[in-house]
Amino acid sequence: MHPFHGKEPHPGAPPAEPRPPAKENRRPMMNDQQAGQYWDNNAEAWTLLTRAGYDLYRDLLNTPAFFEILPDVNGLYGLDIGCGEGHNTRLLAQKGALMEAIDISPVFIQSAVEAERDQTR
Repeated sequence: MHPFHGKEPHPGAPPAEPRPPAKENRRPMMNDQQAGQYWDNNAEAWTLLTRAGYDLYRDLLNTPAFFEILPDVNGLYGLDIGCGEGHNTRLLAQKGALMEAIDISPVFIQSAVEAERDQTR
């Protein structure tokens, strides 16, 4: 029997991996305040580097794939949860979506607001 799902393994399947380490051996998780502080501490550098074109995964893979699966968003309302510096929020708004955005990091929110203000001038 497989230790995770209780089913017989497929003939010839490799042996089941051992269970994850006991909880007391795992690294502690962050709470929301610690995660917010982590993102705040890195938000300025993250924003600078992504806006300079160094986030190739976002620019060449993730964002194009995301927009490819979306329907026409013109006139639709959207909420970008975890908007970061607002890149996708602005792109959706350019396509006619009526967007709201939130993030755990006030530094990211400020960067997004400034970029939106600069874009509308």
